[in-house]
Amino acid sequence: MPKINRKEQSWEGVGAGQTATVKLSTGLRYHAVMWNYSGVTLAQMTEIRVIANGKTIQRLIGADVLDSMNQFDGRNAASGTITLDFERYGLTTRMARELTLIDTSKKPAGKEREQINTLTIEVDIDAGATAPVFTAPKAKKTAATGNDTALLKHVRVFGYDPAGSGEYEIADLPKMGAINRVFFLSPSAVINSIKLQRDGYDVFERTQAENEVAQLDGVRVPQSGYYVLDFSEEGDGQDWLEVRGAQDVRFKLDMAGAGHVDAIVEFIDTIDG
Repeated sequence: MPKINRKEQSWEGVGAGQTATVKLSTGLRYHAVMWNYSGVTLAQMTEIRVIANGKTIQRLIGADVLDSMNQFDGRNAASGTITLDFERYGLTTRMARELTLIDTSKKPAGKEREQINTLTIEVDIDAGATAPVFTAPKAKKTAATGNDTALLKHVRVFGYDPAGSGEYEIADLPKMGAINRVFFLSPSAVINSIKLQRDGYDVFERTQAENEVAQLDGVRVPQSGYYVLDFSEEGDGQDWLEVRGAQDVRFKLDMAGAGHVDAIVEFIDTIDG
C-alpha cells in the first residue's frame, strides 16, 4: 500500500489562551501530520504534545522550536503550514526513516502491550494570539506490514542554567532506550564545545564549528542558537547511543557565559518508555 494523505477530524478548543486538541483516528501507521495555521505565530503555539494511550510521548516547547528542528532536517521553513514528523526525516533508507513511525494498527495476540488505542495532539496557544485558526490536520499514513517494530520517537525537554563561562555538566538525563540526538537550545549563551561520556568513555567531542562542518557534510542544516548532537547526521539510521543499562551518561558543555539551556532529547524506545 502506498502512503496516503488523509484529512483527520477538526481541532477542538482553538482560541487565544486555550489548548487546541485533535484526536487522530486509529488503524494505520502515522508517518507525519501537518496542519495550516493563521492568526497565530509559531512562537505563540507555545507547546505541542503528542499523547499515545494517555501518555505524553513527545513534548515540544513551541512550534518555533519544532520549525527549527524541521529546518535542521532539511525541511523548508514553516509559512502557514507546520509539519510534525514521527519518522526520522532525512535518513538514507526507508527502514531507518520509518523505524519510529506511530503504528495504531491492531496488534496480534501476544503483542497487546504494543497496541496504541488512542493518539492525540495538543497545542497550547498564547493568550496574545489575535484570531487563531487551525485547519483539520492532514496525516501521511500507510497500512501495517506485519514486520513493524514497537519503537517510537520520545521527545523530552530538560532545562538548565549554567551560571557562567567554563564547563557545565549534565548527568541527570533518563537512561531510556537509546538517544537518537539532542538539541541544545541556548540563544543567550554560546556553547563553545560539547564532550559526551558513557560510563567514563569519551564517545563524542567537538567544537560548535567542527560540529556544524560535519553536519553540513552529512544530511543536516545547522540552525542558529542550537548545538545539535546528532548520531544520525550522515543519514545512517543505525547510529544512535544506547543508554539503557549504562551507569553514567554525562554531557560536558563548555559555555562562553551564563544563560538558560534547554536540552530537547529524542529517545528511541517502546511505548512504555
